[in-house]
Amino acid sequence: MGAIQIAIKDLTQQPYECLVNAANGIGPMGRGIAGALKRAAGDAIQADAFRICAQKSYTDERGDHIGYPAGKAYMISSGRLRDNGVKNIVCAVSMHRPSDPTSVAICKSALHAAMEIVLREGFTSVGLPAFGTGVGNLDKIEVANMMVQELDVYKNAVDIHINDINTTFIKACCEKQMTIEGWATHPFLQT
Repeated sequence: MGAIQIAIKDLTQQPYECLVNAANGIGPMGRGIAGALKRAAGDAIQADAFRICAQKSYTDERGDHIGYPAGKAYMISSGRLRDNGVKNIVCAVSMHRPSDPTSVAICKSALHAAMEIVLREGFTSVGLPAFGTGVGNLDKIEVANMMVQELDVYKNAVDIHINDINTTFIKACCEKQMTIEGWATHPFLQT
């Protein structure tokens, strides 16, 4: 613990105790990191997400809704990823329904909600992808800056790993980490 680990990696192949999924609030896992997690972990995790979301409801200015609002988080099983040491997946709700609009502010709220679950459950390691940069079409550099800044407060409580396959996002995470830590160079950028 102490520094956020950043790398270009396939999150679905990592042995962290908890993986975070940039998710919607009603359960479908078809595209982006959610789709990749479902392919790696099996259909059981989507069934679990549907079951958990069906038990939740909320009301906002547009009326009553089933599921979780954007900016919240919920936890599901890890399916076949349990064989890799993954105990659970935390779904950070970056949009209520698939392909709903999102924002960096919503992703920030979802990130904190997810990390609250990670800490409450006592996970020792967590892997996170970019939030909202695929289906949500958010700017990768803006999201990277927000995620590294916001995750910095958790780095002494849990091993944090930001893993994504997008080099623009990962490079921006490294550059932001250099400014926070006061580093002249970043270990990842040297390789």
